[in-house]
Amino acid sequence: MNIPGDFAIAPSEDGHRARIRLLHGLIEAANLDAIAVAADDHEISHLELGAHGELWLHGIKPESVRALTERLHDAGLVASDSPDRTHTIEVSSLSGRIGGLADVWAAAAELGHRARQRAGSGDLPAEITFGFDDGHGDVLMRQIDIVTVAVSSEEAELVVAGQATGRIVPVAEAPAAMITVAEAFALGGAAGMVERAKTLGRADLADHTERVARTQPIVLPTIGWFTQADGRVLLGAVTESGRLSPRQAQFAAAIGVPVLFTHDREIVIADLTEGVAETVVRVLAPMGFIFDADAASKQ
Repeated sequence: MNIPGDFAIAPSEDGHRARIRLLHGLIEAANLDAIAVAADDHEISHLELGAHGELWLHGIKPESVRALTERLHDAGLVASDSPDRTHTIEVSSLSGRIGGLADVWAAAAELGHRARQRAGSGDLPAEITFGFDDGHGDVLMRQIDIVTVAVSSEEAELVVAGQATGRIVPVAEAPAAMITVAEAFALGGAAGMVERAKTLGRADLADHTERVARTQPIVLPTIGWFTQADGRVLLGAVTESGRLSPRQAQFAAAIGVPVLFTHDREIVIADLTEGVAETVVRVLAPMGFIFDADAASKQ
């Protein structure tokens, strides 16, 4: 079972709260189910979706803190002995499935692996945020320190501190390049990262500044029924106030596929057959999952 991310727990107004930081907002079905069952057993009313794809457990009773922590750790769900090793890594939510120029999920996973290995070394600032934009522009439009923006199926441009650098790297080599850029922060801050980026990859002879500025971001929510390039179905939903009850989380996990939580607190379930997708909507909609974009906008 894969570790979904880092775990931290601290006192709050309603007892204690725990944060599970997920690597690029993605969690395996079995992990989501185990967290939901643990939350239910410890009488935690809901899981809250965070702005960076993380999960929050609120209202943990003080007497449950140790048992809940040990349970999640023993199940291999969290790495409580090494907190905050997961950097924020945002990924185009439709990458590899609908539109876009490149599938960037493998590169994002590689960056997460490299960042975790370097955690605690002091040369990779914890506050640096990373992003992989598949060409949709949805990640580029957000305030992320180091972004690679796909310019083809195989290459991407480095955009650092909001500046298009005009440096092109293969998508497969982007994780190493992004780590190198992040290391420059300690020496020269954001300006140092930009200058370091300009030494990497190859120079793009096109007017990169104009091209990046023209990138049209996805402005519509990822809510509803979408047909993937391979013919399968991707479903996007939201819940009231971005919350999941343990029962809602268990039913989402029961679909048996990974679940993606976006920065807009959307719940994306991909790679479904039409029959399974129809069943998912029929079962989850009455439970409070909203699959209609117009209805979601009123939340």
